[in-house]
Amino acid sequence: MNNAIQQELSLAFIEVRKAYRLLYFYQRRVLDTVKYLTDALGMRVQSGWSLYSENTPRNGRNLNLDLWAWDWLNMYMYEFYCGAKIIGDDSYQFAIQIQSDTGPFDEMVEATNVTDFGPVDIASTRLLFIIGKNRWKNEDENAGDAYFYNISTLKAKESPIYVEKSDGDNKVFF
Repeated sequence: MNNAIQQELSLAFIEVRKAYRLLYFYQRRVLDTVKYLTDALGMRVQSGWSLYSENTPRNGRNLNLDLWAWDWLNMYMYEFYCGAKIIGDDSYQFAIQIQSDTGPFDEMVEATNVTDFGPVDIASTRLLFIIGKNRWKNEDENAGDAYFYNISTLKAKESPIYVEKSDGDNKVFF
């Protein structure tokens, strides 16, 4: 390997180390935010899963190096499920999702076409609150009310997005 290529590779690895350290602090902030919100709501996270990738392989079991690189970065889009609470005659379920980058959704491209994602300075990072009343996400659409609120877009110099959900004669604003 010639000296110029070796120097270029060394600089690239410095950037990779910086990126991983930044990712650590970002994910720590996400976890702390979810903990704060669930503590404030008197709930706890019961389970969670990646919404953009498969589970990261563990303990060498079923290790498949042909998986997406996203499978190794599972908090790119992740749901923290907080379970159900009974209030009166109704059951409410709650989850918090982090969508770290709207770029692939803004441009409607395949997950592996990263170079075709929307520009990072135009894309957003979103914290999504999912609330279900007497049903949950995958249940029959006619089985009652379900709410999907995007009440926070985490983007510099932009105010949060407030969503209105009409429920018959009642309007709910967040």
